[in-house]
Amino acid sequence: MSQSKNNNPNEVKYLQARLNQAKRQGKSGTSTIAVNGNFDNKTTTRVKQFQSYLHLTADGVVGNKTWLVLEDAILKS
Repeated sequence: MSQSKNNNPNEVKYLQARLNQAKRQGKSGTSTIAVNGNFDNKTTTRVKQFQSYLHLTADGVVGNKTWLVLEDAILKS
């Protein structure tokens, strides 16, 4: 998933909520993003911060590896 008009808004909201949860757990990022279903520049920035923090390729694209690492990071809180 990346900045695209074809993204499912519910999936983007889930991603945004998970990124906010990772931030609250101190696992990346310094700011909370809006959970609005829009894969906007702020969401892309937070994805890149998360990817960089966990030593993934910080490209802002949420592929399978990013999803797996994000879910794993949240579950191991």
